[in-house]
Amino acid sequence: MGTTGRAYQRPIAAANALAADAVDSHRFLDKRVLVTGDSFVLTANGGACLDYSTRLVSKICRNVTVSLSGPASGRISETRELAAKLVMGAPITVNDSVPDPTDFDAILSVSCRPFDHHRSTSINSNGWLCRIGSLAQTLDGPVDQYNPIGALAAASIGCSEVFKRLIALKPERGLPIRALSFSLFSYSCESNDPGPLIPGVIPLDIGLVGLGAIGNATATLLAGLPVSGRAFAIDFDAFEDVNLSTCLAIGPTDLGRPKAEFAQSLLSGRLDVIPLVEKVQRTSERFNESLRPPRIFVNGLDDIEPRHFVQGMWPDLVVDGAMGGTSLAQVSIHPWTANVACLKCMFREAPGEPVEAVQVRATGLRPERVVDVDSPVTDQDVSDAPEGRKSR
Repeated sequence: MGTTGRAYQRPIAAANALAADAVDSHRFLDKRVLVTGDSFVLTANGGACLDYSTRLVSKICRNVTVSLSGPASGRISETRELAAKLVMGAPITVNDSVPDPTDFDAILSVSCRPFDHHRSTSINSNGWLCRIGSLAQTLDGPVDQYNPIGALAAASIGCSEVFKRLIALKPERGLPIRALSFSLFSYSCESNDPGPLIPGVIPLDIGLVGLGAIGNATATLLAGLPVSGRAFAIDFDAFEDVNLSTCLAIGPTDLGRPKAEFAQSLLSGRLDVIPLVEKVQRTSERFNESLRPPRIFVNGLDDIEPRHFVQGMWPDLVVDGAMGGTSLAQVSIHPWTANVACLKCMFREAPGEPVEAVQVRATGLRPERVVDVDSPVTDQDVSDAPEGRKSR
């Protein structure tokens, strides 16, 4: 189906799952979204918020316009260059005109003040804080402490607000956010503390395992941080069109590219990246005295077995991300020294079929006879067996 079909498979599935609670879940892709901003986009945090917002919104809607008028037009060139790489449906329009809000079904404003329209949500960030809403007091405050983590969180929540408007989510299922200030450092709401400064250098010895949706976002964040050191990028797969709507940093020209090699290019100049286009089960066999495993692993895995292989290398810390269903997202941390469940304890395979049931199906013996393993088979057992098993 190319970039106009399977590319939007994930957001379509999410909308379909919410169909009972959303009036327009069947036609959200063809609505119109505006991303706009003011002089805030010229700051480091504002530029990051705009970049992430443009990437995210383009993955849930075919018709996106980015309008940057007045001082914000200083970001036109970078935004046009980014938009050209992201095109999945119709081209992303980037201009410096003053937008008419009535032309759009949802508006995401990257600003320190609310956008005056009932279909709008405004976002900004400062340090570890992300601010989202439509009330001036929520958005007001300093924005000079750069941290891409706060910026990505603001853009992500802002994009979720756009999605709610596009599918016309019923108020009883989820109201628009009017006021939220959240710290990703303290995990507290209504905080005004931007948290600690990012260190000038963040030394890392890390393994990135599973470089799809979660892993791609992790690599994108690392590319915006002052990291140094060694990284293993581990994924046996290459990008397909279904990854376009879930992987933050990719566009159509990246289809067919191994995910591990993409991560290497994304992080080049920051980290010494060793790309391994293979399953982590194979990677775990590589490590020995001459090639030591990294001290930290960050997972973005789908299955239980590879998680167990990561844990079996016993790093100092594992950070594990998971997604599922229509709205589940979770992150768990597994430090070696703390009294915290490891991945082998936390993620367990579902119990298999009882062995007695397998034996009954294979032999034709009754369940109570199967458990009596030392007794001989009798004429009565033959008589009781199904027709297809009597001769056996």
